Amino acid sequence: MKGQQYWYCVIGPADPTQYREIGADFPLRQHVRETFARFFGDELGQTCSSGWGVTKEQADHISFATYDEKTKQAIIHSYYDEGKPLPRHVRAWELLIEAEGRKDDN
Repeated sequence: MKGQQYWYCVIGPADPTQYREIGADFPLRQHVRETFARFFGDELGQTCSSGWGVTKEQADHISFATYDEKTKQAIIHSYYDEGKPLPRHVRAWELLIEAEGRKDDN
């Protein structure tokens, strides 16, 4: 598994109840799975999950988690520079970065 990564995608917002008769996420998931298999082969597509119900805040958490450390730190500093309170997920990353720094100091 060394060198392999997961790809993520957040799509929306949309009202899935408008498409209940076809199962709102099935066509999207199926298309992504088929395209993935064409690019990388069937054997690599072991995981393909999706579902409606992710809030804007959860989508922000997911996106922030994928940033590199330098970008995370720049975002954190921008909140301080603008005098705005840190959202919970940003504060959590700040604490993780601080903890990693303390480990490196020991």
